[in-house]
Amino acid sequence: AAQRLEATLAPTPRVADPDTARAVPASGVLELDEVDFRWPGAAAPVLRQLRLRIAPGTRVAIGGDSGAGKSSLLALLLRLVDPDAGQLRYAGQDLRGFALADWHRHIAWLPQEAPVFAGSVRENLQLGAPEADEARLWQALAQVRLDGLVRALPGQLDGWVGEHGRTLSAGQARRLALARALLRDAPILLLDEPTEGLDVDTAQALLADLAQASAGRTVIVITHDALPAGWADAHWQLIDGRLAPRAQP
Repeated sequence: AAQRLEATLAPTPRVADPDTARAVPASGVLELDEVDFRWPGAAAPVLRQLRLRIAPGTRVAIGGDSGAGKSSLLALLLRLVDPDAGQLRYAGQDLRGFALADWHRHIAWLPQEAPVFAGSVRENLQLGAPEADEARLWQALAQVRLDGLVRALPGQLDGWVGEHGRTLSAGQARRLALARALLRDAPILLLDEPTEGLDVDTAQALLADLAQASAGRTVIVITHDALPAGWADAHWQLIDGRLAPRAQP
């Protein structure tokens, strides 16, 4: 029983750091080259021959139905798993040559279910950047248009946010999670369904703020929602584990 518990709490990592890790370049093209991926025990690959080139500073939207492989693609981009065939490269270098912690420092990630914790606004924000000073916290809040709300709270940055953000609306909680991601000084911003559960007006306002706040960063958005016209530089659709270009709205 102890062995089974240990296997559950500390599973064997799916990826390993190289013996001698290379430094991650400050900027570069992110590229998937003929990538195949199959989860252990699966009968067939979930991703097949993915080819994608994302230049620095561009915004890319990737859509797809449930089960099309979006979560698997996210796992590859975060290097939680490695491809079975092909390569993921950054600035021309295989991701497997980087230490995982170094690669993660280059990514700011907003998961689909980004949590808002019981605690202060400050504590929630500093989970993304513990070293951020007060001026930087206010800047991130202003970028997502939450600074006015927080200034009205008793204690402002030290104002209390209830468990799961119950003192906030769904849109405000999502903006707080986005501000936390923006605080990370990372060249790649990876967003998983950033407008999930938001009404159309709130979603459109959030995306408009995000476009301005992420200027100069590479932004990859995984979404099944429609994006404003011209918001993304390229649109792709995952269909049966393959990427196909999608007409821009």
